[in-house]
Amino acid sequence: MDELLKGIQTLYTAAGGASLRALTTGGMWLNQVPQQPTGTYWVVVTPVAGPVEFVMNGGFTQECSVQFTIASLTGTPAGVALAMAGVRSLYDWCTMSLTGRTLLAARRSAEQGPLYDETTSGYIAYMDYIFMI
Repeated sequence: MDELLKGIQTLYTAAGGASLRALTTGGMWLNQVPQQPTGTYWVVVTPVAGPVEFVMNGGFTQECSVQFTIASLTGTPAGVALAMAGVRSLYDWCTMSLTGRTLLAARRSAEQGPLYDETTSGYIAYMDYIFMI
């Protein structure tokens, strides 16, 4: 799963991710919310790998579920919605280089939000992706 996380980060930091970086000024985080979040930020939850599927040629595929959480404590629901659009633009059916594996497909499987978060008085959205490698 490390290679998939590297691929997700590489897309975000590459030239094609400039728009999403501009929309998520609080940055991209792995598995945790920043200590003092500013602006709109997003959290990538460690991928969960499904069972290995063997195919006729002796190779195999595996589906990996990844959740992206987009949040803002100081922004608006519109700002979170724009960041969601940036994630869709960058990761829906994307291609990425992975060492030792090939990304066959990347698709959004669900999304929810932006929602008001009573705990933080901010806004939050969830986007679930399936990466088939």
